[in-house]
Amino acid sequence: MARRDALAATPSFRPPAGRCLGRRGVRSWLLPGAIVLPLCLCHTQSSPALELDAIYADGMVLQRDQPIVIRGRARPHAEVSVTFSRSQGSDKDAPSATSSASDTGLWEVALPARRPDDGSLTLTVTSEDHQQIRRDILVGDIWLCIGQSNMNFLMRPNPPWSDGVLDWEREVRAANDSRLRFFTVVPEATHVHKDRVDGLWRTASPRFAGYLSAVPYFFGKGLREATGHPVGIIVCSLGGTSINGWSDPAALRGDPATDAASARHEHLRESNAEAVRDYYAFTAARYRASAIAQMAKPARAAAYKEPYKGWRYQPSGLFNAMIHPLDSFPIRGILWYQGESDTRDSQTYGEKLKRMILGQRARRNRDMLPFIIVQLPNYDPVARGGDPTKLHNSWACLREAQEAASSLPHTALVVTADVGDPLTIHPRDKKTVGFRAACAASSLCDASPPAATGPVLISCRKEAGNVRLGFKDTSGALVIDATRSTGKGPDFQIAGPDGVFHAAEASVTAGEVLLSSPGVPDPVAVRYAFHNDPKLVLYDRNGFPARPFRRTVRSVENRRGTDNPQGPRLGR
Repeated sequence: MARRDALAATPSFRPPAGRCLGRRGVRSWLLPGAIVLPLCLCHTQSSPALELDAIYADGMVLQRDQPIVIRGRARPHAEVSVTFSRSQGSDKDAPSATSSASDTGLWEVALPARRPDDGSLTLTVTSEDHQQIRRDILVGDIWLCIGQSNMNFLMRPNPPWSDGVLDWEREVRAANDSRLRFFTVVPEATHVHKDRVDGLWRTASPRFAGYLSAVPYFFGKGLREATGHPVGIIVCSLGGTSINGWSDPAALRGDPATDAASARHEHLRESNAEAVRDYYAFTAARYRASAIAQMAKPARAAAYKEPYKGWRYQPSGLFNAMIHPLDSFPIRGILWYQGESDTRDSQTYGEKLKRMILGQRARRNRDMLPFIIVQLPNYDPVARGGDPTKLHNSWACLREAQEAASSLPHTALVVTADVGDPLTIHPRDKKTVGFRAACAASSLCDASPPAATGPVLISCRKEAGNVRLGFKDTSGALVIDATRSTGKGPDFQIAGPDGVFHAAEASVTAGEVLLSSPGVPDPVAVRYAFHNDPKLVLYDRNGFPARPFRRTVRSVENRRGTDNPQGPRLGR
């Protein structure tokens, strides 16, 4: 996937005060040819009197029903007091907490959990003779949205990459919900952990909606309609990026290709040591300030010059800068929409995604943290001129890897292979994607029927020369409808012992799907929508599509009834 035009920025880093005057000062302070940033990257300029992380700003949303964590910086060992109260009227039970800053000036407090609250709350932080006040705070549900360009895709047109969402002018005019708010993280990559993110809170309003990421916007809008609670969306996205960049190092351990990429970037950092030093010392702060100013206008931020080409694609680079700093910020769950850049590496993708999910849960000490995976849409890279020997069914195999990762408990898979565009990697129908993701989140988190992820295959057996398929999570009757999908490829197919797949006639009978083909008297394998640009035809009564799959006919009914049955598969 081509690299896109998402915002980009750099770590919170400056040399210690009094040790640097201009570029010459930086270069004399840093040892020639050496990169000592890992010793310093976790610090900002020396010991601010009192400072909060950027995410703790006016208009923020905090997670309900979990302890409220507040972080910032002060002078080393200074005492910090935090109070959370109503902006108007008395609040006799206003919670408060105190903490002492560490040797490096970092401090963190945890306030008691609160129920959803759409009143205007105020956060007051005091240290020594300094005070910081944050107003217009809501308590509701926070979702972290992570991904590449289809997650970053804006509501309004963004030439030449997109034409905006369908009917974008009307959608932007209709955005008017002060209880739906978005914190857009300024994207960046670092090769060591950063201690905070930079970004800006914005409300769902006609002024800002055009510059909000579309899938997160429609996802948040759907959650607002489903729960009625305030919703805060944190958007971490950057176009053209791989799962490797978003994964913590532990999730990538043991992968030879990733190890090689890490070694290559280590060499590049050493070869470009002066550029890397200037990047951290100057370019980062300047671009970050510019990006936030542009978001506030609102407008798009311009691209920035990296230390070297491909800097942002370092393994774990995006995790270090954009995800790790948020680990202590309480959230309801995670929405993941990524994979376009990894369609040639589908064999390792599923395991990496599982490790990412488990890592997120472990770092947050929440074994059942909800994680929703948006499966790739339909798209035909071969029809766009791609090499068929390398790209044949590459997107189908990546969808399969995403489905495999969704077998982890408390995950959900959102099928979108019927609302893509065969010739455009950035389809415009983000509203359907966001709506389905919101339905999946509501079903997953609240356990409220009906299930909202579409029919899931649980059995596949022969019957008098035909194939009978059983499904769960059907939300009512199964429906076969060939008019809903934008795809142009195959739907149901069956193969005999020769391994050649033929189109199959499909009918719904007794709540199951019966497949037959005159050319396959002895079926041994079945595929559904297994193609880069498939034609989805099977839905439940509520309009949720069935997942694409491929199985051997001798697959048996899943005993647990939660995961898709696995079995030998025929080719790509």
